[in-house]
Amino acid sequence: STIISAQHGMITAGRDGKVLLWTAADLQQQRRNASAMPTLILNILDSIPAPAPIRCVQYTPGTGSDLPSTVALGLANNTIWELCVDGSGARPIAQAAGSSEVLAIATHPMTQVFASVTEDKMLRVWDTQSASLIHSTLLPHKSKCLNFSPDGSLLALGLAGNNLVVYNASDLQLVFSTMVMTQPEIHSTSAGGRASGGGGEYVCLAFSPDQTLLAASSTDRVMEIFDVSDGFHCVGRTKGLMTTITQLDWSEDSKVIQTDDTHHQHLFFEWDGTFVQRPIACRSMQWSTWTCRLGWHVQGVWPNNSDPGYITSVVRSHSHSLCCSADVAGEVKVFPFPIPMPKAIFKSFHGHACALTGAQFTAKDEYLVSAGGTSIFVWKVVQ
Repeated sequence: STIISAQHGMITAGRDGKVLLWTAADLQQQRRNASAMPTLILNILDSIPAPAPIRCVQYTPGTGSDLPSTVALGLANNTIWELCVDGSGARPIAQAAGSSEVLAIATHPMTQVFASVTEDKMLRVWDTQSASLIHSTLLPHKSKCLNFSPDGSLLALGLAGNNLVVYNASDLQLVFSTMVMTQPEIHSTSAGGRASGGGGEYVCLAFSPDQTLLAASSTDRVMEIFDVSDGFHCVGRTKGLMTTITQLDWSEDSKVIQTDDTHHQHLFFEWDGTFVQRPIACRSMQWSTWTCRLGWHVQGVWPNNSDPGYITSVVRSHSHSLCCSADVAGEVKVFPFPIPMPKAIFKSFHGHACALTGAQFTAKDEYLVSAGGTSIFVWKVVQ
């Protein structure tokens, strides 16, 4: 798909991921034998996670072992990679969120880092201050939710097929999975007394503040609670839910969970999934996070006569002083928190051209990260 001249001939790169060096001898040999092949410089399928067709290439000859020959490649998924000719040392020079839709984002609780998952099953970890990619990996299935642990050491993701994976947040090394990874297939197995690999998918999950539990809700209309210290063994689940829980937050004492569902109900559960019969008992409870779109504290984020699906995301700042809403119009609004009354004062920010999938404050509320469509915006918080 692309061709450039080189010192000893020409270099081609194709949709098959192969970068080839054609010398004059190679061209003469192919005239005599059409099946003759030139020298293979490298194959990106062996070096780059989630490779895409090559759109442009630049070859830099080396001067020896201290400075090996390198190839810079521009790929169809909006990424630029530099690789040594021997296939080692692959590093991203520039990497966008990709050409796929951003499905979810999560911010690190301690550093100015956030993670994103996209429609092409890529998990990426970004640095907000340098606007650069830190790590990336290809997930076995698509994910719509992810969450960092309170100390920032773990990154949990819920996958399609009701599978759960947990990575070391610092290097994306796999810590736990409900799947047995085999080649060439990925087989589901049971974990924590729960059969994985069903037809549903996780849509939200969150660690408890004391990091002992992980709650996760799926489209199978069940919320499960996993024991982090016991190999993510399932220690509780809801029963008899008629709808899917779409947002959840833990109380500061890690004993109660508040939730929103697809029928726009705001419900409360004990840490083991038992339904709280008297929600009035939770009215003065302190919450570790606030991502629910419903509740007394965020009533004012809703415009008058708005559709129940108009607001896609709500998040409270770490200082408890601000609240951000994201909506289907691509608008980011920042309110003072709490917002118990309608027609509350807010500041509106524009830039996204489509519905937003989420927004999150980074550590110490230095930045606000919003995602929608194929774009991710990082806003500097100035108070």
